[in-house]
Amino acid sequence: IMVQRNMRTGFCRPVRRVGALSTSGECWEWQSDTSWEAFAPTDSAHLSAAMRAGRALTTLHICTSAHLWEYRIDLQQMAQANARTGKLRTIRRRALGGPSTGSI
Repeated sequence: IMVQRNMRTGFCRPVRRVGALSTSGECWEWQSDTSWEAFAPTDSAHLSAAMRAGRALTTLHICTSAHLWEYRIDLQQMAQANARTGKLRTIRRRALGGPSTGSI
């Protein structure tokens, strides 16, 4: 696993090498308490690649200003689970420019 280390604070976080990313014309979204929210383009590309490779499970590491979140993604159940809290949310993929309620 590759990590990024802040030389001043010593804080480490996982990183991954990303080549030319293509979401193949699709967008991945997760269902919040009130609406559907889009994953970042790099995370959508990661999910698309995992789906194309036939993987049932994958992991996303999402960094915010305050936290590094780990999500376990089940591509068969179309769900994400927060690895720390266990909170489960529905995910979907849809065609870019397509209806926001339909998944592909």
